[in-house]
Amino acid sequence: MKTIRFFALFIGLTLGFSACSPLDIDFNNAQELVSIQDEFTFEDLNGNLIQNNDLVELFGEQNIHFGPIPPSWKDSICFTVNGMEYGPCKRWIYGPNNTTMPSGAASPEGSWDGSIVSHLFYDQNQCVFKHKMETQDTYHNVHNMDLGKVYLIGHDSLFTTYYQGKIEDGNGNPTVIILISGTMAFDSHTGEFLGVKDYLFGKKILDYEYQPTQAFAPNTIEIKKHSGLSPKSEWIEQ
Repeated sequence: MKTIRFFALFIGLTLGFSACSPLDIDFNNAQELVSIQDEFTFEDLNGNLIQNNDLVELFGEQNIHFGPIPPSWKDSICFTVNGMEYGPCKRWIYGPNNTTMPSGAASPEGSWDGSIVSHLFYDQNQCVFKHKMETQDTYHNVHNMDLGKVYLIGHDSLFTTYYQGKIEDGNGNPTVIILISGTMAFDSHTGEFLGVKDYLFGKKILDYEYQPTQAFAPNTIEIKKHSGLSPKSEWIEQ
């Protein structure tokens, strides 16, 4: 991605942030939105700041929705994604002497991932939410993420959320950055929330708490999509 293009995206997102809440928003409040660039900046073990613009590039600038007023999620929304198609990916594996190297595996783009992903967004504060995500993979392993803060931008029925967090999966406990975009779907007569269409999910692994077994190494990026409706669901605590 050329620097000028990312800078233009950053300016647009900043303008969207400044207008995403009522004009009397307290910008000194701890809930103030941060830019995607700042949220995705990560300090590695050597103290170097990595900005991770490559996730935004693969996700696609056209898929990051910003605007004056994000969709209203009221108290909470919950929806379930039943399988996803792989988009572009960059994968890394562990090599000799704990080094990492690009994966030689064939690109999975266009192939199907049968994982089931449930999202719960709740406790809205301006454009900030809490988020729970549960993923059940094709081997019936369950991975959970419970975050204290995610950021919401968008307009009309289009939305994007972004955040950095840790997946407590017992296999390295990776720290990741995540982008999710989609379109809210409502019943045309009742206005009831039906689910999310055109779901797009992007994840980059930043680091692990400890080296995992049989897992992709840091810098791995995966983009997945589900073009149909991901229906409204109920969150069930495990």
